[in-house]
Amino acid sequence: MGMKRNLFGAIVVAGVLSMWSAAGSFAADLTPAQAKDAVSNCAKTLQLTSVSGFTGEAAANVAETNADATMGVAEITAEANQSIDEAATENEDEDTATSAATLSAELNAIVTEACQSITALQAEYNAAIAEIRAESTEPTVNPPKPEKTDVEKQDTEKQDVEKPESKHDDSEGSQPAEGDD
Repeated sequence: MGMKRNLFGAIVVAGVLSMWSAAGSFAADLTPAQAKDAVSNCAKTLQLTSVSGFTGEAAANVAETNADATMGVAEITAEANQSIDEAATENEDEDTATSAATLSAELNAIVTEACQSITALQAEYNAAIAEIRAESTEPTVNPPKPEKTDVEKQDTEKQDVEKPESKHDDSEGSQPAEGDD
């Protein structure tokens, strides 16, 4: 099993695309610092499962899934913070009161999308952990290997026995001697 990074990567990409497309569609009083704090607070909501209680391959899969989820949240947070910085930089160029409202709306949208992406990642993470847990509790059924019967063993032993070579030497006395005329 093992959850692969491409799953979290897909969530990150979808979340980032949503952040870019949704920017500017909401209105709220939010500064860049507040927006970054809000994204950070969402990131802190990620609940990871301890590997204790799992053994062998299941423990390794949980550890890998934990690392993937942590990395996924870090990527979502980094992308959101980058979007916040870009929105703030773009807003600095404008002088009107409308630009402050526009910036706040963009920041609100970025925060909303980042938090939704983290929530979606948590749901995917929970599903992966449930699958690991289910697989680790399933009994492993290995079909018995057929053993060779005594007859098959005897046949194999007979094939291994070397046959004695017959000593039949035709080189002496079978050719006529020279000089018998």
